[in-house]
Amino acid sequence: MANDTLEQSGTLALIGLAFYGSSALVLWSRIIWIFVMSDLVTFCSQTAGTVFVIIGGSWLKLGTALEIAGLALAIVSYLWFMWIGYEFFWKLRTSFPHVYYAADGRRWTWKPQPNRPLQDVALLKLALLISSIGIVIRSIFRLVEQADGFFGFIASHEVFFWLFDAIPLWICTTVYCFVWPPRIIEACAERDVEQNLW
Repeated sequence: MANDTLEQSGTLALIGLAFYGSSALVLWSRIIWIFVMSDLVTFCSQTAGTVFVIIGGSWLKLGTALEIAGLALAIVSYLWFMWIGYEFFWKLRTSFPHVYYAADGRRWTWKPQPNRPLQDVALLKLALLISSIGIVIRSIFRLVEQADGFFGFIASHEVFFWLFDAIPLWICTTVYCFVWPPRIIEACAERDVEQNLW
């Protein structure tokens, strides 16, 4: 989960740079730095917790608490990322409707043409939303699984793993087989340049 936030923050940063120019660079670099530090803290917390659980004995309780705290902080961080994404797309929609919607005014214009740029930021927003929901479902499952314990009911029944971990992550990655963000960013940046030149 640590890399998911960073990768999707990078996508939003590229879109921001494409539309707002270098003025967005300072804001996005700060936001990315915050997410990198958040990922580092949550990763270290979960790793330390796992080590303490492996050591066992009197360290078991502390290890479990560290793992749960790291997972909870990761969920909060990712929900904050989703809020930033929502705010970004809302501002993009209100300030640059000629870029947000497809060139012909239709909302969903996806066509499976891998060599041709897509001109619909709303489609990218939908892809980010679908993948983000899958990541949040998986993260909450992992938190509940850790709270239940390594040998708890959830951990000992594989059906929960498939329903709340494997399938949501499969959907998260598969959505980008159909909607590849660089195709949309490139096309929308070109349209923004054309609109500003005329």
